[in-house]
Amino acid sequence: KDRLGKPVMVGHLWRVIEETLRQGELDRAEEHLEMWEWERPSDRLGGYSTILRARLLIARERLDEAIRHLKALLAVNPQSHYAPDALILLAKCLQGQEKFREAAAVLRRVLVDYPESALTKTAAKQLKSLEP
Repeated sequence: KDRLGKPVMVGHLWRVIEETLRQGELDRAEEHLEMWEWERPSDRLGGYSTILRARLLIARERLDEAIRHLKALLAVNPQSHYAPDALILLAKCLQGQEKFREAAAVLRRVLVDYPESALTKTAAKQLKSLEP
């Protein structure tokens, strides 16, 4: 950690977190996420640690907590580079709770508020599946 510096350490941590989430190693993913957020608490404002935390919570079927984290990110930093990702995950959580109208409204936000995002096609496709 000291030899490589914090930016390299954080880059390594998010890669480990992504991989452990993909492999379903949720405890290990959470351990690394806690380490990252301890070392660089301000990174939460950027949004990516919040996205990873939400993915972890979704994998653990703790949708209410994931929703709370995602909404907090969007309220505190709506200009985050990860805001469209947060909205897509938020819509997924709402769909998981069978709140389809709210999920559709969230997906519309991606299209309206972040038209330059690469996720607009994903949002539009998911929105079509929710609307009659």
